[in-house]
Amino acid sequence: MPNASHFPVRLAWIVLLPALLAAPAHGMSALARQGFQHFYNLEYEQAITAFQQEIASQPAQPDGYNYMAQAILYRAMYRSGYLENTLATGDDVVMSLIHQPNLVLSREDDGAFHQSIAAAMQRAGALLSRNPNDAAALYSLGVAHSLKASYDFLVRKAWLASLRESSAARRLHARAAELNPSNVDAQLMHGIQQYALASLPAALRMIGAVAGLRGDREAGLRTLERVAAEGSTCSVEARMLLFTLYRHEKRPWSAMSMVHGLRRDFPRNYVLHLGEIYTLAEMNDEHGAFASVRTLDQLHRDGAPGYVALHPAKIEYTRGMIQRRFGHLDQALESMNRAATQQDPATQLLAYEQLGMIHDLKGDRHHAVEAYRKVVDSAPNSRVAKESQRYLARPFQAASVD
Repeated sequence: MPNASHFPVRLAWIVLLPALLAAPAHGMSALARQGFQHFYNLEYEQAITAFQQEIASQPAQPDGYNYMAQAILYRAMYRSGYLENTLATGDDVVMSLIHQPNLVLSREDDGAFHQSIAAAMQRAGALLSRNPNDAAALYSLGVAHSLKASYDFLVRKAWLASLRESSAARRLHARAAELNPSNVDAQLMHGIQQYALASLPAALRMIGAVAGLRGDREAGLRTLERVAAEGSTCSVEARMLLFTLYRHEKRPWSAMSMVHGLRRDFPRNYVLHLGEIYTLAEMNDEHGAFASVRTLDQLHRDGAPGYVALHPAKIEYTRGMIQRRFGHLDQALESMNRAATQQDPATQLLAYEQLGMIHDLKGDRHHAVEAYRKVVDSAPNSRVAKESQRYLARPFQAASVD
């Protein structure tokens, strides 16, 4: 039997990949498209306003309520740094989310999320009561369950409840795809499932096979590539996911082709720019990575739309990360010190950990321990503190280019 302590990690592949990219539905209105244009540019307030207008214009339809719930959840993820930890830095999308602390929503946002999900389910259920083969309503109901699975996983850390919601979403989307096989967008969840199931340990793959669920990493990627190329409303979701999965698969050149297109379509999304920088580093393109950092810095200095929201500490941190990766340890030390002294608590914490790593690489154990202790003392229960605690016991070791 698989190790029960690893259950959340294995469960996340099935729950989170479908849930985090599920909301857009086929037949999206112009108003909803406008909302998602803001959404993908990290402009969540404007997106929520557009989705409120979508709900007002079509109050009997479930989709607007799903859009609203997703925007509320993503806004919380953005504010908490979840998106940068996955989309930008290239951390394992699943491991990064698991090791984050519980996502916190304000009382108002928590209530609005649940009200939106309940409204989406009620309206989808009403449509299905009139026509059980309404593929659009089945898809929308699946989206609502999928978003609830994501909430249960990220906010409540309720693994089994999350799995139940995700399983319900999977069945509903499979039925919707069966009823309308020509709808390429409906294949998104199938592609995710193919990839996710193949990523599970052998014991869990066998359990899935008994239940009729089979995984295939390459087939899953091909399905997602088809949705990315031919989908009408889920193309962006497929491209975003492929960008992350290509990096997980150590295919940075494929990831770069995705992020170029995404940056062109959503130029105000600075997180995608950060993702480009880290991908260039993964390609061992030192010149390209540093050029992209300089462009990022200049866009921020010029007050370019979207880049005004980028805290200078994140620029220094990113510069330091690239410098460390390519072995420029003295320069990395300077950049990380600047990042650590600016008023951005989340980046400060990461910068102090990196300072400890750089000092270890330079053989300066005294200053490395000082940096790690700052992390542990500042946020003892954080993921970064747990990593730093390990480096207090044993010095960090890595090649100058990793």
